[in-house]
Amino acid sequence: MPHLGPPAVVGLALLSIGVVLLVAPEVFGLRSTAGLPLGLLSLALGLGWLVLRAWPSEKTDDEDDDGAVL
Repeated sequence: MPHLGPPAVVGLALLSIGVVLLVAPEVFGLRSTAGLPLGLLSLALGLGWLVLRAWPSEKTDDEDDDGAVL
């Protein structure tokens, strides 16, 4: 298994909390009427976090990349 960095752990934790809020909101002391929107919000945040963190970052001018060496 690959090593998971802190951003991936946060995204997976948000997804896990969202599933628990949808299935059993009583774990957090909530009623099902409050668990549904909070669970959906947590799932959306976790998925968005993982997708946006996977997006490649902008290249900076500080990198010395001469291209391929033949």
